[in-house]
Amino acid sequence: MIIKRDGRFYSVEKIVKRNIFSDSRAGNVFLHSRLIYYNPVLLTRFEGTPDLEDVHLCVSERGAFDFRYLQRNFLEIPIQGDFILDLEKGQFNRLLDHSYDVLASTHERSRRRIEKWQLDEIRRNSDYDIEFEDDFYHFLKLAECQIEYINEFHLYDLTKLELLKDILKDFDIFYLKIPTDSIESVGRGQAKCGIRFQIYKTHSQLAEILKKKLDCITVVAYNGTEYKVKYISSILEEGYIGVEIEDSNNIVYLALDEGFEQEFEHRMSKKRNLHIKIPKFILN
Repeated sequence: MIIKRDGRFYSVEKIVKRNIFSDSRAGNVFLHSRLIYYNPVLLTRFEGTPDLEDVHLCVSERGAFDFRYLQRNFLEIPIQGDFILDLEKGQFNRLLDHSYDVLASTHERSRRRIEKWQLDEIRRNSDYDIEFEDDFYHFLKLAECQIEYINEFHLYDLTKLELLKDILKDFDIFYLKIPTDSIESVGRGQAKCGIRFQIYKTHSQLAEILKKKLDCITVVAYNGTEYKVKYISSILEEGYIGVEIEDSNNIVYLALDEGFEQEFEHRMSKKRNLHIKIPKFILN
């Protein structure tokens, strides 16, 4: 597949659109859409017509952009940009930085101040998917090619997934964001099987979900007391995540295998959040 970008031509192996949903501590949900080109190779003497053109647009503050192709899922439009999601209305209502990169198979432009009668004439006699206004008035046909779409959800509040259920798919990826300043070290512990680890804790709604969904149970001893714990090992690279069965304070424990605690604490010191991948079965 050949793409024209910044006046140059590239051969690419494939295109992936990565849609990342992320909420803020204030409760707003943002969509960061990114187009990823795998294995791009510059073509030094290409003279044909490219399959696609990467069109960069800086949209005017007047908001003159219009998705006219209503039958297409917004998340599957080959467009790169940052959006705010209106959870009440279920729509993406504005850009953050007023700029897009759009993959188009056809790209036409006119003077910015196009006459209304001419604009109506173009709309009646064309099937452009998107109109944009920046320094020019742009008309675009979206990319007509195979593009992979990946949705990732990085959320402090997993209950927001209920509000997003209309756009969820089986292969989506989910992460719980835990503020690193909420994670506290509680000391060293040992499981009944003999494994030793460094234990951290944080308060999270994930605790009640884990109690309901997890089956693996062990006994962990730390600070001179034994606790009955449900745990899972597949969602934390360096160890385990668990909950004390008798606890009612929504505490989640992170148990790191010996030798990983320095690396883990260094990583936490550099980041605002710890992103924990959540298996789909826990959320169903």
